[in-house]
Amino acid sequence: MKKLVSVIIPAYNDADYILDCINSIKKQDYSPLEVIVIDDGSTDCTSDIIKKNFKKVRVISQPNTGVSAARNVGIDEANGEYICFVDADDVISSNMISELVNSIETNQVDFAVCGIYMFNNKHGITKHLPITKKNKIIRGNDCIFNELYPFFDTYKVNAPCGRIYKRNFLSQNKIRFNEQLSFGEDSVFNINYYSVINSCVFKKNELYGYRRGSNYLTKRYSGEFQESKKLRFSAMSVVLREKGVSESFLNGQLIYICFSYFLEIPQKLKKIKLAVRLNLISQVVNDADVRKALKNYSGNLVIKIFASILKTSNLRLIYFVAVVINYIRRKH
Repeated sequence: MKKLVSVIIPAYNDADYILDCINSIKKQDYSPLEVIVIDDGSTDCTSDIIKKNFKKVRVISQPNTGVSAARNVGIDEANGEYICFVDADDVISSNMISELVNSIETNQVDFAVCGIYMFNNKHGITKHLPITKKNKIIRGNDCIFNELYPFFDTYKVNAPCGRIYKRNFLSQNKIRFNEQLSFGEDSVFNINYYSVINSCVFKKNELYGYRRGSNYLTKRYSGEFQESKKLRFSAMSVVLREKGVSESFLNGQLIYICFSYFLEIPQKLKKIKLAVRLNLISQVVNDADVRKALKNYSGNLVIKIFASILKTSNLRLIYFVAVVINYIRRKH
């Protein structure tokens, strides 16, 4: 008998997309499935749409407490042996769940991940993000981390979507999303999961569709650097240090986190004065851990280029670079 898969969907004001999302789950060639939507304080008709169109979908309503709390409620309510997360504005291919579950059971592994593609209503698929060039099985916890830690800040580590988790691993190891983090909570969740498994499968197929809409660069500002980015980095670093990851590599990732933070400022805080935005950049540039990281770091070309810009401490230059990169992203 096939094992039950619990599909957990956190939703917040997703009335425009929730039908597409759940319909893609209903078209799965795998059963049995249970679909649990956690309506995180929506003020639109998200819940009404679900209840009208999908009688067998469980809807759990709660005050708005964030995506981490919503996913945690889903985990606690799930009955399946496997857990799959899908965001309410995304879709999944009709064979995603069967491909991932079969990969776990055929290869007797603890985890399975597939690639994703980005899409929008106007242009269709806009970007391909395969997780591997060919199907890959990794055995041994150290081998998993050796494979993953160079991709510390990419889809291989970050996203909770496009993958199947074993619920007993989450329960036995008390792995939950950190509700204190407003950014990168999924990275910490995945790193904690990777730390307790001994085998996984990477699937080359791109089976998860991430909707890259008009809100791609304009989602809610995630909070000041200390309260969001560094908290997430600190939580991940504890596990990575235990696995022997070098301080030079971790320093490089802190620099990359600075880079991602600066990209938020021109788009998400454009209504506040430039002087305030520059002050936020200044707080990061003068952060003691950031200055220390700039003395000893490793990483790809992006990290090295951005480190050289950070070293100048030129706030206007950093801001200008962020504006240019955001402009290029909007065009693509």
